[in-house]
Amino acid sequence: EICACLVGSEMCIRDRYSNRGCNVSFLEETPWAEAHTGRIPGDGAFSVTYGANDSFARVARLLLQDDSGRRRDTVYIRQEGLIEERLVFPAPNVSVKGSAAEQSVSVPLDTNIASERLVTKVVYPGEGAAGWISDVRVDDRSGTLLFAAQANPDQENMRSAEITLSFTNGWDKVTAARLYIVQANARDDFGTERSFEEIRAPVSYTHLRAHETC
Repeated sequence: EICACLVGSEMCIRDRYSNRGCNVSFLEETPWAEAHTGRIPGDGAFSVTYGANDSFARVARLLLQDDSGRRRDTVYIRQEGLIEERLVFPAPNVSVKGSAAEQSVSVPLDTNIASERLVTKVVYPGEGAAGWISDVRVDDRSGTLLFAAQANPDQENMRSAEITLSFTNGWDKVTAARLYIVQANARDDFGTERSFEEIRAPVSYTHLRAHETC
């Protein structure tokens, strides 16, 4: 494994173990780096040129493989990035109405990661209803997370969901942000109103005596 400089440069990689020829190729499309040979005739070396990295940390993988394909090795070229990943919900908690048939919700998002590089995951905690969050997307221009919320048919209970956005750079470092969503019940209440008598009713004499002796 090789760590490359931040600025563009050239490095020499030596194949120290093989006395036979081997082919050199990138395992993935890597436009920012170039191997200056497609084949090493034997125990030798080859050079790789790579450009400056003005984005996030990245990695290139070079495959060294003999003609039979049975002997192979992989060279990792890891390059630091000029930019540190930023992915934050300034207000990570949001509440939405429960009565609306379908409502569009917009939440501010502070990030320097393009939306097409983000992975989105929606989780519904507990045993509540699932699938009431849809059309989740990031609007790069406005810097917001957008989603649609279906109405909550439950007259008494609220429900919740979590939306997680994540990004994994070339060094497998994960940057993530989580949004917590609470939806009111069908009456747009975020709790159930009860009278003092209703609160007192379930408390038994035995429970009160036990509390007094504690």
